[in-house]
Amino acid sequence: MLRLLSAGALAALMFAGAAQAATVDRTTSCALPSVSGIGSFAFDAALGGGWTLALKPESGQPIQLAGAYATKPGGLASNAKLCHRAARIPLARAGLPAFTTLAADNREVDLRCQSGARIAVRLHAVVQGGSAVSGQMTVRAGAKLRPVLYVTWAPKRLAVYASSDCSY
Repeated sequence: MLRLLSAGALAALMFAGAAQAATVDRTTSCALPSVSGIGSFAFDAALGGGWTLALKPESGQPIQLAGAYATKPGGLASNAKLCHRAARIPLARAGLPAFTTLAADNREVDLRCQSGARIAVRLHAVVQGGSAVSGQMTVRAGAKLRPVLYVTWAPKRLAVYASSDCSY
């Protein structure tokens, strides 16, 4: 009888541990291909589908740099061919003006930012059950790592702050 209770208690602990949230914080540096002589990236976000930071060359399929997802398995992703680990950058709005807020009435945004040949991306997310449920992302560019984009998200709200180098 004691062994059955111990096995049941062990199973309960295993399932409880699987449901716990974990915080993931990673910074990567990504090389960007030049489009008309200027490095640039596209940012797509949608409520309910998470958000992604992706390259969109002039032709062909988008090449993802990094992303976080509310509904896809894995929660966070980064491109190992174009991005590598980098020193942590500040995770802050850094004076960037508000660009848009996604909520029930405004559910998607797609913008393009000019940045130069290399960007640093920091993802800080709470991951639960394999999905990113909330977090922040910042993108900085250039030798001085100037702020370009800052995003904060939760299940029903996503706020985007962007420099003047970004537009629809």
